[in-house]
Amino acid sequence: MPSSKRPRKQHKGRALTIPRMLDVRMIADEHPGLALEMHLAVINLIEAPRIESCNNLSRQLCVIAGGMSHANRGEPIKGKNDPASIAIQSAILVIEGVIDRHGRIDAVQVTEIEGKTLKAAAGKLDEALGRIPLTCYRRAEIEVAYWIKEKEAA
Repeated sequence: MPSSKRPRKQHKGRALTIPRMLDVRMIADEHPGLALEMHLAVINLIEAPRIESCNNLSRQLCVIAGGMSHANRGEPIKGKNDPASIAIQSAILVIEGVIDRHGRIDAVQVTEIEGKTLKAAAGKLDEALGRIPLTCYRRAEIEVAYWIKEKEAA
């Protein structure tokens, strides 16, 4: 005897979704301090060049690049043509040039054109810092600190 009831539809549950991080821009209280720290690192490298100042500036550039990458859903900044990505890449090239020169002549020197390049990059990165969400910046800080600790342990 056929059943008079209609067959029930199979219940499909909702797919679980992972909530995205809040897209909170850099908090106004945080931006001036972080920008000042970056500008001081640039001035310190230009005025009193030392390996420690190169390392400090390159660490800050890595954090900013990481924050920008996290803000862009994990896309790397290398190959991008926006002003902030170009500024980071040019500043890293200057730092690499200073380190290479140190390896050749055993002195840390920053030429006039390298100093101007770093100052121009710092201006663009100051603008970019204000657009990075604070959560992305803090995440990049943690990742860079972990990476440095791993390199020192090796």
